[in-house]
Amino acid sequence: MNSSPENIKDSRSISFWNKTVVLCLIAIGFFFSYSIVRVSLTQPDTCFLLALGRWIVDHGQLPAIDPFSYTMGAYKNFASGIVFHQWLSEVVFYALYGAGGTITLLSVVTLIFLYAFFIVPARIFADLYVSKKTSFLLCLFIALAAGCRMFVRPEIFSELFVAIFMQISVLDRIKRSSLKEINWRVVFLFALFMALWANFHAGFVVGIIVLLALASWDTVQQVFADKKIAWNTYSVSTLICVTSTFINPRGFNLWRDLPILYFHPLNNITHEYQKISLLDFKQPQLWGFAILSTAFVCLAIKYLKHKSKDGLEYVVLGFGAIVSGLFINRIMSVSILFLMTGFAVLLQKSSSSQERYFEWRSGRCLLVLIAGTVLLTAVFTQIYAPTIPTAFAGYNPPFSAVRYLSDHPLVGNLLNDPESGDVIMWSIENPPKIFIDTRFGFYNPKIAYDYLAMSQCAGNWQELLKAYDIKEVFLPKSAELSKQLSQSKDWQLLYSDGQSAILSKAK
Repeated sequence: MNSSPENIKDSRSISFWNKTVVLCLIAIGFFFSYSIVRVSLTQPDTCFLLALGRWIVDHGQLPAIDPFSYTMGAYKNFASGIVFHQWLSEVVFYALYGAGGTITLLSVVTLIFLYAFFIVPARIFADLYVSKKTSFLLCLFIALAAGCRMFVRPEIFSELFVAIFMQISVLDRIKRSSLKEINWRVVFLFALFMALWANFHAGFVVGIIVLLALASWDTVQQVFADKKIAWNTYSVSTLICVTSTFINPRGFNLWRDLPILYFHPLNNITHEYQKISLLDFKQPQLWGFAILSTAFVCLAIKYLKHKSKDGLEYVVLGFGAIVSGLFINRIMSVSILFLMTGFAVLLQKSSSSQERYFEWRSGRCLLVLIAGTVLLTAVFTQIYAPTIPTAFAGYNPPFSAVRYLSDHPLVGNLLNDPESGDVIMWSIENPPKIFIDTRFGFYNPKIAYDYLAMSQCAGNWQELLKAYDIKEVFLPKSAELSKQLSQSKDWQLLYSDGQSAILSKAK
């Protein structure tokens, strides 16, 4: 046996790396579970998702009009009132909550994030023979970068499906022998997942764009090689997947509703639809995306100097993902998944190297990681007992005021702030009809602007109160309207705490 100093040193280095990998895997489990428990329920949006899911389950059908707001759909161009682009997400979230409370809900959400942002990257890196060390470090950064948006929202299903689509396409494209050969198994998988995706979240359009991009890439290659255009796996997949999106309660009308969501006027003033500025990178949750993007660009420049351009389409998608993530911060998490695939292509090897490091990408190891992370999520949920929604960064849900509202039902039209509207919808079994909530993409812009005018006592706010026949007001105590009406003889203060005020028009 050779026990030279070099071999001993090498053995110690491998042992140190293996121990480090195990510790980092444990840390990843802690990171995902702790982050989900502490952060994922901090957005009031979860309330309206669960409330709509409860309504659908209780009634066994989708609502014809919105059951919670008396202003949604009040104008002709928004006459449908509610857009069914994520109804299955709402049902699944409520079913998980009903099955085991927040423990079950958060455990499944943790599993989705772990699978999309760690398991799938690990498997793609392994399939492209990226070294264990490099792939592990990249998976760590991808997992940490995913922390920029860890919320219980339907977009997590888009992240899951994007990861699945990228994994299927990479495996197919590295194994295929000819562009002309149509892989019907891959076509079927894409169509199946797309049919589900179209009912979970409007982000299914991203999947169509990916397939269309890959189909176009293959078609161009066919034209250069054979001087003719023929059907390929991805052109067939694109056509069938577009057709499969019609399998939803709205049918073809789902596509008609998409412009309302993607180009809604209120998106221009909604933070998560804004561009990312340099000052935004002061936020630690954006550092992961910044590091990954910078590393990707550097590797891509080196890659483009080579003669071989295998997988160039994924490098192009990676550049597109960086630009998209910078222009719309809401899709940054999806951009990270495209970067992941680009990294795999940039660092791929022709065959597996004989590394003696611990094979952390094995199915058994990843299964243990999944089980451990889900268990930690259950433990943290028991320790912290997160509410829906959870107080975070200066936002305290108005639970006390909502309880008062539940015990003292109001009769007239209610004016409320969007966040309180969410909490009312979920926390009260038979809630009063609200003026507005955080589903801004479903409301006519006039409703939102009128709310702002009334709550800030701006412009013709008094005429607006009369026009909407407002009889009760539920707003933050700091709102200008709360202050004005509290001093008015025409209004009676029913409830007040350090946070909220409820007022009723004197009879």
